[in-house]
Amino acid sequence: MDFKHSFFSYTGKAGPPLVGRVHNSLINTRLGLNFWRRNFDRIPKSIFSSENAIEVDLFDSWDLMTIKFLSALQLINETIEYDFIIKVNTTTFVNIPVLEKLLLSRIDDSYWGGAITKEKSFTAGWATILSKDVASKVVLEAAKVGRLSLPPKYEDEALGILLSKLNLRPEAVAFQEIFKQTDIEDSSRSDIPFFRIKSYGNRQSVEPILFKALNERLAYA
Repeated sequence: MDFKHSFFSYTGKAGPPLVGRVHNSLINTRLGLNFWRRNFDRIPKSIFSSENAIEVDLFDSWDLMTIKFLSALQLINETIEYDFIIKVNTTTFVNIPVLEKLLLSRIDDSYWGGAITKEKSFTAGWATILSKDVASKVVLEAAKVGRLSLPPKYEDEALGILLSKLNLRPEAVAFQEIFKQTDIEDSSRSDIPFFRIKSYGNRQSVEPILFKALNERLAYA
């Protein structure tokens, strides 16, 4: 069986800079966040703003990460045929051949897996896998419990809460964190599905170099 891949990014609406700053400042206060939750305890609508981009009907804000993710997930679930959703972010390097091998072994399962970091009971937002039936359960459970009971900033934690209510536990999937060039040279393995590239220096200049070096290392592994 061969997998076909589709890639989607999701974001909130981009408003004028001043409006965005004021909006985020209000949301970031306890009073503002409570007001927002009381009056907008719903899943906002999403649309495909282009072939590979989803726009959620709210201003972009770190404090609305959970609801943005749930809205995008709902849209994908209602409009696209798929076997698995793999949620990553811009720090994630996906070793596709290795990941495909894992998914083929789970194709008939109700599956939730991904990178589980220390002292966490849920998968990280930068490496999470959901099968179609599990993603559907997430959408239904989110509609049932409402946003009030979910952490607004951390969509991976919110996902863990929703799935724990359904008595589901994640499978830990191998990953490696890459902080510098020597991490690639010393210990990168070709059998790992997920790598996280995380530079604490000049990210815009350093991380592309690390991505390229890792890609070359795995290509010749």
